[in-house]
Amino acid sequence: MAQRRETYSGFLIWMPIWVIYLQEFRGIIRPIATGYINRRIPSDQRATVLSIFQLSAGLVLAIMVPQAGALADAVGFRESFGLLLIVMIGAGGLFAFLWRRLHIRDQMRLAVRLNSMAKPQAGTAHNPTSMRSDPQPQTGSNE
Repeated sequence: MAQRRETYSGFLIWMPIWVIYLQEFRGIIRPIATGYINRRIPSDQRATVLSIFQLSAGLVLAIMVPQAGALADAVGFRESFGLLLIVMIGAGGLFAFLWRRLHIRDQMRLAVRLNSMAKPQAGTAHNPTSMRSDPQPQTGSNE
């Protein structure tokens, strides 16, 4: 009984800290993600994408919190939230890796497309006559 009471009192101390930490994390991520979405998505589709982003965040919480509660009943609070932390860090790392990889690939495609659409500029290899620095001598009868 003493061991169970000690675990419960530790939970009461650490739980508010974790709740505050998670809310701060969500508060940091939301402006970054919405700014990224606002820059990348056309305005006629933006509201839908932002709604799906918020819905997915809510679904993750709705799925993970009951699972963490059931696991806490089975093995204890500390182990349950420790495992939840490991799962979230792993999933977040995987998501960050995939997001960065897709972002780099998208930027490469954009660079290739912009490069192919670029018009030749004066003074480049596409126009060798404009690269001369000395003026052409005038030939004719204007002397």
